Amino acid sequence: MTSKDLRKLPEEERLTLAVQGPTFIFDGVCNLCNTALRFVNDHVRPDADVKYMWTNHPDTLKILEKYDVDEEDINKSWGYLKNGQLYRGSTAWLMGLRELCAPWCWGYYLIYVPEAIREFV
Repeated sequence: MTSKDLRKLPEEERLTLAVQGPTFIFDGVCNLCNTALRFVNDHVRPDADVKYMWTNHPDTLKILEKYDVDEEDINKSWGYLKNGQLYRGSTAWLMGLRELCAPWCWGYYLIYVPEAIREFV
């Protein structure tokens, strides 16, 4: 289902699909984030039904409210939603790598590096 098709769905169904994921949440303003998003989009697995949400979109704000994350906080780093779990920071990036083709998906295994070290880097 394309993002244009998703816009035609009722709000509740759109939000449910986004929370089920995989969904990347990005700010849509930062050049680094936009470049990273293009990279993700260019390397996503053909079978991955990835969704993208802009942080300032009303649907995204409703989801973030559910997870008690404010707009200022989400703009500090990407978010990644899958199976009702919201991941942030380096964990969001690494979880998102699982949706990409090889060799990029192998980066996921950096998840075993302690988060304190990953976030510091």
